Amino acid sequence: MPLLRPPQLECVVMSEANQRRRKSIALSAALAALTQVMPFGSNDVSAETVTACSRYGKGCVTASVRRTRNGAEVRFPGGSWIGCSGDCREKLRDESIDFWDTHKPENSGGGGGRN
Repeated sequence: MPLLRPPQLECVVMSEANQRRRKSIALSAALAALTQVMPFGSNDVSAETVTACSRYGKGCVTASVRRTRNGAEVRFPGGSWIGCSGDCREKLRDESIDFWDTHKPENSGGGGGRN
């Protein structure tokens, strides 16, 4: 009578293609799990926020901030995410509520006509 091995001890011989496929699936699963743990750019309501008030008395604006691989980004009132380049409050203030005051020419001596 031949001896039988228990099923849990049987060796399964896999081809190289099957081994590569299993490794690929395992890697994909690991990356998917990682993105669930570290959600870059989450639109979660509980995300960090920043409030910027105008330097020119035009009020205040509050926006969400998210952390990405490239640094922090702030969500502008129109829905766009813009890199903070350091200070998210300053970026939000300068590029939204104080945009026209921040970007006006130094010598705005009028004219406005054609040359």
